[in-house]
Amino acid sequence: MASTANTPPPKAQPRPPRPAVMPARQIRWYAMAARMWRRPPGRLTLAIRLAVLPLVPVALWLHGLYGWPAALAAAAALGFAAARLPRLMPRRPAAAVPAGRTQPDSRLPWHVRALLGERMFLNRMIVPVPGTSTRRAALLLMATFAGAALALIAAISGSLEMMVAGLGTALVAQVAYLVLASRLYDRMQDADALYRAWRRPAFNDNIEGARKPGQAA
Repeated sequence: MASTANTPPPKAQPRPPRPAVMPARQIRWYAMAARMWRRPPGRLTLAIRLAVLPLVPVALWLHGLYGWPAALAAAAALGFAAARLPRLMPRRPAAAVPAGRTQPDSRLPWHVRALLGERMFLNRMIVPVPGTSTRRAALLLMATFAGAALALIAAISGSLEMMVAGLGTALVAQVAYLVLASRLYDRMQDADALYRAWRRPAFNDNIEGARKPGQAA
């Protein structure tokens, strides 16, 4: 029987290389954990961005009338609501399928296409997007942040006119960015299997009159 005393120990398997980029669904500062990444976008997310967040500079501007404690408390409450409400948004229920149809209409509303297009932009290191869209989105985001910064500075200094100008700039740039994102989704909805899955609606095949795909009539 051969001796195994001089048998060298097995070499350790090398670790798989770490990915060069981080998937956008793991970007925690954007609140895009895996659970949030799978959650379908709704109107509430867009309403918070276009209606609730602009109220933060307005709350700070009110320090001239109600004092800094009340203004800071109102701004903190608005910021907390904007951060937490999208996480409490319920999942979209399965769509009912009328008799004689296998799936509901897969055409997505504009606000859903805009938010999914933004996810595509965030995921551009995994699935590249056209360079022109990237440059335009970067310019519009810079305009959004510049307008928001101007609004915050004007609110702290008590300048109503400059605050309104900053908020107007930020809102116009943000709407233009969402329009660009919706067009990006229309252009790239078939660029990856994940993006095609977004267009595949869930439906309840247990209701009366509904048939599973491929089931005989």
